[in-house]
Amino acid sequence: MKFNKNVKVADIAQAAGVSQAAVSRYINGNGYVSDDKRQSIAAAMEALGIQVSDQPSINRGRNRKIFGLLIPPLNGNVQYTCMASFFSEAAKTRGYSTKVYAVNLSETDLNSVLQTMLKDHLSGIFIPVVPMLELDRKTQKTITESETPIVMFSEFLNPYPKINSIVNNFDAGINMAVNHLWECGCKNIALMTPPTTQSKSAVLQQRAFRNIVLTCGTWDSWQITEYAWDESTFARAGYECARLAFEKNPKIDGIIGWTDSYTAGILWYLYETGRNIPKDVKIVASNDDYAAYLCPPVTTYSLSNESVCTEALDMLIRLQSPRERDNIKHVYLTPKFTIRKSTE
Repeated sequence: MKFNKNVKVADIAQAAGVSQAAVSRYINGNGYVSDDKRQSIAAAMEALGIQVSDQPSINRGRNRKIFGLLIPPLNGNVQYTCMASFFSEAAKTRGYSTKVYAVNLSETDLNSVLQTMLKDHLSGIFIPVVPMLELDRKTQKTITESETPIVMFSEFLNPYPKINSIVNNFDAGINMAVNHLWECGCKNIALMTPPTTQSKSAVLQQRAFRNIVLTCGTWDSWQITEYAWDESTFARAGYECARLAFEKNPKIDGIIGWTDSYTAGILWYLYETGRNIPKDVKIVASNDDYAAYLCPPVTTYSLSNESVCTEALDMLIRLQSPRERDNIKHVYLTPKFTIRKSTE
C-alpha cells in the first residue's frame, strides 16, 4: 500500500466520515466493515493519494468476512432467488457479507468455477446446487484441500466423508408422505416422477417409496409411474405422468408428486378428468416453492431455504477456526411436513 507520507489514519477517517477503527479494520482486513463504509473509505483514500489497488490486505487478504454462494443463474428461479436473498440477509446479521456467483454448471465444470472463486479469497463458500455423487476426483481434491472452508448441500445420505455437508434426509420426507396418505384412508397410491436416468432425486424418492410401502399398511395397490420433463414442460410432464398412471389403475386415490411444479400438471389432469381433490384423490408433493399457490394448496414435505442457509452459515462460521477444520461435519436435516387442502 502506498501512503502519502503526510496522510494519517485520522485524516482518512475524517475524509470518509467514519471512525478511525473502521479505517484500521479496512486497511488491515481483520474485521467487519459495512459496504457503505468500505466505499467511503476507498474513495477517501483515493482522493488523498493512496493507491487502493496496492493494498494486499484488502484486495488479496482472506479476512474480509465475505461468504461466496454458488447458485444457478436466477432467471426467475424462485427457489434460488429466495435462497440468495435469505443467505445474504442471514450472513449480514452474523457480520458477514455475501458474494453471489450465478453460474450455469451445465456449461462449465465445478472445479473451474471453484478455482475462480478461491482467487477471491473468501471466508467460505456454500454450494447448494450440485449432487455430490457427481463430483470427480479433481473437484473432490480442490474441496478437501482448500484452505477456504467449503460446505455443500446434498440429497444423499452418504456424502463424501471428507466434505463438510448439509444433507437432506430424503427417506424421512417420503416416509412422512406415505404414512400421511395411509392415515387419510388411501388404499391405492402412486408415486409420479421423471425417469431415474433423468433425476437423481427421483432415484431417492423411488427407493424410499418402495421401502416404506412394503412395511407401512396394507395397500390394495401401489405403483411408480415415470414421465420425462424438460425446462419448458414441467407441468406438461406431470400431466402426462398422471395420464399414464390412471390408465394403468383408475382407482388411484393417493399420489406423491416429484416436485410441486410437476404436481401442478398432475392437478391439471385430475381436474380435466373430473376428479375431486381431496375427496377422490389426495396429493402430497416435495418442495414448497409453488405448493401453497396451487388449487387446492398442496400438502408438502420440504426443507426450507431458511433451515438450509442457517445450518450452512453456522457451519461456515465454525469452520473459521483452524481447529474446527480438522473435524468434518455432516448435518442431517429432516424435511418439514406441511398439511394443506389437497389432503384435508
